[in-house]
Amino acid sequence: MASGEGKDSLKQSDLEFRSGILRGAGSQDGDAG
Repeated sequence: MASGEGKDSLKQSDLEFRSGILRGAGSQDGDAG
């Protein structure tokens, strides 16, 4: 149970982290590019 929940949270965090990069860094890259 704990392991499964941990994996799920990691997946969610990863998705949110990537989304943040795409939104934040993506905007910066677009302006710089």
